[in-house]
Amino acid sequence: MGRVDTGERLQVNPHLRRIPGSPTQAFLQTDPTRVFGLTPDTFVLLEEFTQPRTIAECLGDDHLEGPIDQIFRQLLELRLLVPPGGDLGPTDLTLRPTLPRLCDAPPWPHAAADPSSLAPALDGPRDPPSEQRPVVVLGACYDDNTLPGYPRGAAGGPALLRRISAAHPLRERLSDGSALGLYDLDLGRRLLAGARVYDAGDLASAPGVHWSTYAAALTHELTALHRRGARVILIGGDHSVTLPALAAHHEPFALLHIDAHTDAALPRHAGDLHHGNFLRRAAATCPIRQIIALGVRALQDIPPEIEGVPYRALSPAQLRRCDDRALAALLPADLPCYVSVDLDALDPAVAPATPAAEPDGLSLAHARHLIRACVGERPLIGADLVELQAGHSAADLSARAALRLVLDLMDLLAR
Repeated sequence: MGRVDTGERLQVNPHLRRIPGSPTQAFLQTDPTRVFGLTPDTFVLLEEFTQPRTIAECLGDDHLEGPIDQIFRQLLELRLLVPPGGDLGPTDLTLRPTLPRLCDAPPWPHAAADPSSLAPALDGPRDPPSEQRPVVVLGACYDDNTLPGYPRGAAGGPALLRRISAAHPLRERLSDGSALGLYDLDLGRRLLAGARVYDAGDLASAPGVHWSTYAAALTHELTALHRRGARVILIGGDHSVTLPALAAHHEPFALLHIDAHTDAALPRHAGDLHHGNFLRRAAATCPIRQIIALGVRALQDIPPEIEGVPYRALSPAQLRRCDDRALAALLPADLPCYVSVDLDALDPAVAPATPAAEPDGLSLAHARHLIRACVGERPLIGADLVELQAGHSAADLSARAALRLVLDLMDLLAR
């Protein structure tokens, strides 16, 4: 092979993915068994070809000698640099309807391929007043930001949760389509009674889809739901899917973060994003004014702030000493809130099917009480539950615990 053609337009292969947490390793999603060890300088060079351009435009002909020429030849041979055009992987991500739907809720109209099948739902709300806003379930089937060393499977969480929920249908009222609800003995009433609940389906990833593309598509879908007056419960997915969910909100809010970890690890290199540091990016880019973390117990430093946002963490032991008045005072009274729940906040005896389980977690009853006591009467603008690991031997048990938390969050959203 002679000298490379400096006038040929090239771009970085859209199937190229960096391994989360590693500054040097990457792979092509078309062949995930083959891992490349690349230098930081090579990553910088590849970033120059995010958009199609020629080598001459990047470096100039005078600099393409010796080792540089060899580097470009290797990048071309390995297909890390490719000509633009052709089948470079899927980029169009849209919501897809699912069966079963969560608790047999009707499909959200925008999620259905056949509008004629949505007769009951098409009479639903269009920009309704806040007290009548529907609750919409959306699945984020993505776990590519799970750190190496932790088991994958969170991408299958939405399907697992929907399957488990099939035993608990909401049973619509024929008169107006609202839910009869599910009776909760502890609360002494029916959860979601009278609420309008819909399932918008899943936003699934695919080989070749970069995180930035997936995140932008998820924020777009969530923004569209918000514009129609929906309150969204996102079911994931690894915890990084919370980042685009938070990005869909533009007014200041407080974040209630239920998790065994801070999820605020420092990035190890430019562009480093994973389920263990997404909160740092969220604090820097979203209008979060306060972060309260409950259930944190991993062996890690607890910062007083994250990217300038005040941060406070309480362990399960500390929370057991808090009364309801203290819990209600944790969040600012003048801000709406968003609740993000990582299933590993629960004790592994309750929910073992999660990638980063930690001992001595919250009981299910305690977690449910904490969320209601902290949120109180504050407006809830959105919520999510993430890190339910499908394929685990105790996946069904964990999904049942997750479903109780999801139903509580939906009930709060429906107020």
